[in-house]
Amino acid sequence: MTEGKPAHNRRLAKKRVQWSIEHSTSYQLLCWVESLVLRNPLLRQDVSGNANKQNKT
Repeated sequence: MTEGKPAHNRRLAKKRVQWSIEHSTSYQLLCWVESLVLRNPLLRQDVSGNANKQNKT
């Protein structure tokens, strides 16, 4: 009976670590893309230009 619990706990711990890694890397990528757009004036102009074109139609 005690042999089943450690294996189950290891699987849960592995899933928690996997979930944490996946979500932290996703968040880091999101922050990187956002900072890239904020630092690049051409990308900011393109985004605002597309918004103005869509509002006029």
